[in-house]
Amino acid sequence: MKVSKPTIRRWRLTTVPLFKSPDGESDIGWSSFPSAGCQRGDQQVGILEELLAIGLSIGQCAEVPRGTSSRYGLGMSTSPVPAPDLRKTSTDSVLDRVERSLGVELDRSAMVRKRRTVGMPTAGDTWVRIEVRPLDRVGGQSWNGVEAAAAIQGVAKPAWFQGVSWYEQERALMWRADETERVMAPAIKPGGILLEEPDLSEGWWATLNSSLDALAQQQTTRVAGLQPITQARIKTTVDAVFPGVDVTIDEWTTNHADLAWANLTSPDCVVLDWEDWGLAPRGYDSATLLGESLAVPGLAERVSRERHKDLATRSGLVAQLYQCSKYVGAGERAGALYEPARVLAESVLSSLRS
Repeated sequence: MKVSKPTIRRWRLTTVPLFKSPDGESDIGWSSFPSAGCQRGDQQVGILEELLAIGLSIGQCAEVPRGTSSRYGLGMSTSPVPAPDLRKTSTDSVLDRVERSLGVELDRSAMVRKRRTVGMPTAGDTWVRIEVRPLDRVGGQSWNGVEAAAAIQGVAKPAWFQGVSWYEQERALMWRADETERVMAPAIKPGGILLEEPDLSEGWWATLNSSLDALAQQQTTRVAGLQPITQARIKTTVDAVFPGVDVTIDEWTTNHADLAWANLTSPDCVVLDWEDWGLAPRGYDSATLLGESLAVPGLAERVSRERHKDLATRSGLVAQLYQCSKYVGAGERAGALYEPARVLAESVLSSLRS
């Protein structure tokens, strides 16, 4: 059956976006985060049965007739098409659509291009981030992470204002645009390995600590990571480099899941890029930042000291070993991170085996 292009409506947290069914007779609707609750009935289904197929998170809900994904052709693509590289592809038509949908004027001269995302300021001094994914990569919850993070309290992060998403049938691609608060402070290390210690104030560290502590207290059903960070994934990654280690996680808390120096700003501490947040081992964010700091011994020591209460737990130790496994397993490709990661791994292994 040929699937007509869905009608996408502009929304904020208090309204509900709708997809029209191909026959035009019914709506497929869902609430923006936070969810409004799902009522089950003969003609209604929950997210786990139907809605993950069209990219909704566990934190969202909908009332959808049975068979929606199969009848309307909105299930996973059987022939995945790679997403275009947005660094090399014209996005003019996409930007036009975003401007119409969000009611903004984009400053295209200030566009920041990445492989699967582009971002730029607006005439209203906000920021718009646009992402593309093949349809088969929208089955997980991280598709709407920026929007869902609007419910998180006590964390230094950009405010979320509105968003829009749509399906491009011809190439089986899903597009999403989010308008957020514009953060003027630059990222500490936009890319690559951090090799010099940044000048971070005591206030900066205090904001980081309070943000990570507040985040850990958030309640969610989301699982962190574009590729979900699960017990099985951790075991597989660690076993490939350090076989035979018991890496059982005993504490799971809410984490950002990509706490790299590229996603932290200075002089004001703001945590960017919230698409992948969710449940991960306690101390996962701290272990990630520690791993990113290993090429600068003084900085690594400071991260260890500031985040000791999480890093010293069993789950925090496993999270450190998981990060070290990626660097040590990469060998020469890990560059300046390889040797300090190997040394840290030996220390962590000793603690886990004691």
